[in-house]
Amino acid sequence: MYRKEVASLRSSLSLSFSYLLLFFGVFALSTSAIFVKLADAPATVSAFYRMLFATIVLLPFLLLSVKSRQELTRLTKKWGLGLSIISMGILGEVVGTCFLAYIILNEVISFKQGVGIFLILSGLAIFMVKQ
Repeated sequence: MYRKEVASLRSSLSLSFSYLLLFFGVFALSTSAIFVKLADAPATVSAFYRMLFATIVLLPFLLLSVKSRQELTRLTKKWGLGLSIISMGILGEVVGTCFLAYIILNEVISFKQGVGIFLILSGLAIFMVKQ
C-alpha cells in the first residue's frame, strides 16, 4: 500500500512540475516580443541572444537525460544527419536573417555584416566540401 502512495505522490509532483515548466515557457514566449521591441537591437543581435539563451536553458535537460540523448542519437541516425552538419546549418540562419531584413525591411547590410556573411558562407562551403 505504501508503494502505491509514494508512486502517486511522485506522479502528482511530476505533473505539477510539468505544468510549472509549461507555464514558464508560455510566459517567456508571450513576453519575448515586448523585450525585443524594448531592446531596440538589430535583428541579428536579437537572433544571436535568443539562440544563446535557449541553448543555455535547454542544454542541461538534454545532457542530463539519458532518454533524451538516446532519442537524439536515434533521430540523427534515422535522418542521416550528423550533429555537426545540423550545427553548421544553423549558422545559415544569420545569413538568412540579414538577407530577409534587406529584402523585406529595406535595411542596409553594413560592411561588417557583409564580411560576416562572407566568412559564414566560406566556412559552410569548406565544411561541406570536406564532408
